[in-house]
Amino acid sequence: DGFFFVDTNPKTLVGLRMSTASKHRTTTSTVRRFTECLAAYFEGWEELSRDMSWDIIYVQHEIYRPMEGRQKFEVVNSDNLGDDENREIAAFCREKVRQYLAALSSADARRGEALRR
Repeated sequence: DGFFFVDTNPKTLVGLRMSTASKHRTTTSTVRRFTECLAAYFEGWEELSRDMSWDIIYVQHEIYRPMEGRQKFEVVNSDNLGDDENREIAAFCREKVRQYLAALSSADARRGEALRR
C-alpha cells in the first residue's frame, strides 16, 4: 500500500491499496490514524488538506474475484473515537473519497519489467 500526491487544483491524494479479497475492510479508526500520520509528517497539513481531493485505487491481480461496488468504511466503536467523530469520518469517506479498481495480469507485470531494461 502507498500513496502519492497529484499537483492539480485542488491537490489530489491518491491512495493505492493492494488486495486479493473481493472486499476491503477499512475502519474509521484506520482513516483517523492515517490522517494523523500525514499531519505529523507534513507541515501545514490542515491548510494543505482543506480542499484536497481523495482517491483510492484498489489494485488486484486478475485471477482474484474483483471487488464489486464501493468499498465500505466501517464504523468501529473504539476507545479513542467518539460517536460524532466516527460519523464525521464515515461521512467524509462516503461523500469525498472516490474509489477505483485496477486489475493487473501477469502480462502487465512482465511488460513493466521489459520497460525497465
